[in-house]
Amino acid sequence: MFKSSDRVESRNKYYVVDESLNLCNYRKQGFVRCRVTISDNILQAMLLNVDEAMLKELEVSLHRDIPLTRSMGLHVVECNGHGLLIRAPLAPNINHTATAFGGSLAAATTLVSWGMLWLVMKQLKQRASILIQESSISYLRPVTKDFVARCEYPSEEQISKLLTTFERYGKGRIELQSEIFEDNKPCVGFRGRFVLLPD
Repeated sequence: MFKSSDRVESRNKYYVVDESLNLCNYRKQGFVRCRVTISDNILQAMLLNVDEAMLKELEVSLHRDIPLTRSMGLHVVECNGHGLLIRAPLAPNINHTATAFGGSLAAATTLVSWGMLWLVMKQLKQRASILIQESSISYLRPVTKDFVARCEYPSEEQISKLLTTFERYGKGRIELQSEIFEDNKPCVGFRGRFVLLPD
């Protein structure tokens, strides 16, 4: 949700965003071409303010809309100062060498990034379909136990550009990074480009 300290720029003028408004309201008022600015501290405070109910809603959405997450035993853990975290047990994601299957690790890092963008859009009260467009992944070490995937917070610049593009053209793109550690050592690194389309 936008706070009153946020600003929307349209036609070289700044408009203060009232707490009761969102971008949809501004579109209805005629401010179609706008640049949204959200400071990093507001963005992180907003995401740190995610409550258990919203995390549960994210998990329910994942299990309902992406059935693979149920088979993986994936659960949303928390959204804290380090980013969004999801957990999956080794047993249903094991491979022939008794380590985590690469496909499961790729899915977990993709899904935690998808979930981070879902939370951002939810907090900003924006409706959109979130799709993965392109990704790359590095397998640095084998994962030998239950694992947690973490997605870093997007920056203010990334979110501002994403929302501005989405408002102007009906679609937007953003790159997110996620990772999996074991015993404080990086095991998997993921970078993906996600696309927003009208819901």
